[in-house]
Amino acid sequence: RQWLGFLIGTVGVSLVSWRYVGGLDSTLTGIVLCVIAVMGMSLGTIYQKRFCATMNLLSGSCIQFLAAAVMMLVIALTMETRQVEWTGEFIFALGWLVLVLSLGAMTVLWLLVRAKAATQVASLFFLVPPVTALIAWPLFGETLTLKSVSGMALVVLGILLAKQKQDDGEGEQTK
Repeated sequence: RQWLGFLIGTVGVSLVSWRYVGGLDSTLTGIVLCVIAVMGMSLGTIYQKRFCATMNLLSGSCIQFLAAAVMMLVIALTMETRQVEWTGEFIFALGWLVLVLSLGAMTVLWLLVRAKAATQVASLFFLVPPVTALIAWPLFGETLTLKSVSGMALVVLGILLAKQKQDDGEGEQTK
C-alpha cells in the first residue's frame, strides 16, 4: 500500500503542478522534472533514515550543503550572468532561503526523520505542491482548477494509503 500511495501521490503532484511549471512552458519535461524532484526528496529521506540515522546534524548538513553548493556553482558559472542587484527584496529573499529554509527547515526535517518512520516523513513532500497552490489562491489570486483540486485529492489519498500501512504496524522496518 505504501508504494501505491506514493504512486497515487505522484500522479496528484503532476496534476497540481501542471499549470505552475510556466518557466518550462508547462511541457511534459517540466512536469517530469517536478515529479523527479518530489520522488528524489522522498527517496532521499528514506535513505537518510535507513543509513544515516545517527549522523550528526551539523556535520551531515554541512556535507549536504557543500555538495549542493559545488553543483550549483558549476551551473551558475556556466549559465548565469554573475551580476547581482542587491535590493531589499533580494536580501530578504536570500536571508529567508538561507536561514529559514536551508537551516531551519532542514533541521526540522532531519529531526522528524529521527523521530518518525521515514515513509511518513517522506510523504510530507507530496504536500508541497498542493499547499503552495492553496497559498497562491488567496495571496496571488491564482485560480484552483478542477485538475489541480483533483490532484490535491489524489495527494491526500496517496498519503493516507502510505500512512495506513504504518498504522497497521507493518511499516516499522523503515523506522
